[in-house]
Amino acid sequence: MKSNRALDVSGDGQITGAEFERLMNAEVIAEAMLKVSLGAKVASLWAAMPKDGTSQVERLACWDILLKDDELAVLIGKNELAQGKK
Repeated sequence: MKSNRALDVSGDGQITGAEFERLMNAEVIAEAMLKVSLGAKVASLWAAMPKDGTSQVERLACWDILLKDDELAVLIGKNELAQGKK
């Protein structure tokens, strides 16, 4: 999985000092924060979805909820609502 190798920029299986220091990069931090926030948002959306007796959600109802959620759109659009609504 790519996210497991995010620090290994060169793809050689080793992490250099420069690669490790990416942890201090503002863009890398922002991307990580968005990913964590998106995971929490998805979990909360699923918990609130109206499910049937088999814990499933009707497809159109699910999309209706997802498409109306501006917070989700902002997270998907990397802090840009319009981008997330595309």
